[in-house]
Amino acid sequence: MGRVSAVGVALVVAAVCLVAGCATMQTTEWTGHRINEVIKEFGPATRTVPAADGQTMYVWVREHSIPRSSWGAGGTVSTTSTTQITTWSFLVNKDGTVVSWNKDVGAMS
Repeated sequence: MGRVSAVGVALVVAAVCLVAGCATMQTTEWTGHRINEVIKEFGPATRTVPAADGQTMYVWVREHSIPRSSWGAGGTVSTTSTTQITTWSFLVNKDGTVVSWNKDVGAMS
């Protein structure tokens, strides 16, 4: 499987949320907080996308490798790694309040 760029993943997540009306986004924990609090926790957003009614989708994408070991015949050890991509999306009102958010964790080899 080919690698997908972090920006590509962010665009897909944002587009899906915009088309679906963010119906599947979580409405707990960060909901009602100010986007400045989220930025303080996560750092600058990877991407922002304008949404309906003056809202903005803030997207963070983090990619990191997870080492995997397996044991073969005769006790040989083979080590590989899997790249894991985590995407957080926050839908924010014009006044800077988080309306809903989503966290998606995906793994790629």
